Amino acid sequence: MANKRGRPRKMGLDWFPFDVTLLTDRKLRRPRAQFGSAAVLTYIALLSLIYRDKGYYLEYAGDGREDVALDVADLIGGALAPDALAQADQIQKIIRALVDRGLFDRACFEAGVLTSRRIQRTYYNAVVDRINVKIKWEIWLLSESEMEQIQPTNPILKMFREDRELCDKPIFPTGKSNIPTGKCIFPTGNSYKIGEEKREEEMREDEMREENGVVPLRGISGADAPQFNYQLYADYWNHHIAAGTKLTKVRDPERWSAKRKKRVRDLVHREGEAGVLAGFDRVSASDFLTGRSGKWLVDFDWVVTADHFQKICEGRYDNGQVDEQTGSFYDKLARGDL
Repeated sequence: MANKRGRPRKMGLDWFPFDVTLLTDRKLRRPRAQFGSAAVLTYIALLSLIYRDKGYYLEYAGDGREDVALDVADLIGGALAPDALAQADQIQKIIRALVDRGLFDRACFEAGVLTSRRIQRTYYNAVVDRINVKIKWEIWLLSESEMEQIQPTNPILKMFREDRELCDKPIFPTGKSNIPTGKCIFPTGNSYKIGEEKREEEMREDEMREENGVVPLRGISGADAPQFNYQLYADYWNHHIAAGTKLTKVRDPERWSAKRKKRVRDLVHREGEAGVLAGFDRVSASDFLTGRSGKWLVDFDWVVTADHFQKICEGRYDNGQVDEQTGSFYDKLARGDL
C-alpha cells in the first residue's frame, strides 16, 4: 500500500460555484464601464486561478504581478498575442480597479495577495469534507464566529481553535510575514491579534469602550478598533461616490472628528463592510441625494447617520420614489420625518 503521508496535500478546488449574482454585482459596474467586458472576464479569470491554485488566494506581488496578468491574458484571449505585455499592463489596471471597488480585499492586496471574504467563504464551504487543509492565518479574513455560523464542523475551524492554543512558537516561517516570530496571530475580520499580551490589551480597550457607550467591534470585517480602516470608506466615498457628482469629498480620516469616526464604526458594525459600500453606491445612483434633481444634496455625515442610512438601504431615496415637486417633502425632511 502506498504511503498516504507521502501524498501531496491538495490545496485548490476542482470547481467553484458561479453565483448567479456575480455579473450583476454593483461593485463591477464602474470597472465594466471603464474597461468594458474585459473587466468581467478578468474577474472571472482571477477567480479561476485562485480556486485552481491555492483555493482561496493568489500571490500577487513584485514581478509576480506581471505573471498573473499574463496568465489572465492567456485565459481570456487565447494564445498570447505579440502585444502581450501591453495587455498585461491593462489587466493590472483592471485588477487595481477591482480592488478599489472592494471585489478583492485591499489590505491583502497591499500585502501581495488577491483574496476576499466572498472567495474565502466559498473555499470554506468547499473543503468541509477534507481531512487536511492548510491555511495562512495572516491573510484569512473570516472570524471564528463567522466560520462557526457557516459550518461548525469544518476542519478549518477546528485547526483555527487548535492553533490558538499553541502560542509558544511562531505559526509562520521567518521572512514570510510581517508578524514578529515567537507570536501567534489569529484573524478577527481584517485584523490580527498577536499573542496573549495583545489579546489582554484589546480586552482592556474593549472594556473602556463599553464604559463610554461604544460597542466593541471584534470580528467585524474592516471594523476592528483600534486598527479600524477609516481610509477605505473615505477613499470609496471620494473616488466612487463624490467623483463625478456634486457631492463634497471628505478630508483625510486623520482629521475626522471623534463623532464622525464613531458613526462610521457603528455603521460598519451593524451593516458590515459590504453593506456600507453598497449603501454608498445607492447614494450615487439617487438623483435626489446627489442633487441631480436640483433642489438638495447630501453630504458624508448625513449619509452615515444611522436613521438616514437605514432609509437609504430601504430605497426611500431611489429614483422614482421621491416626488421632487412636492414642497412638503422638504419640510418633512427638515423635521427628520423622512
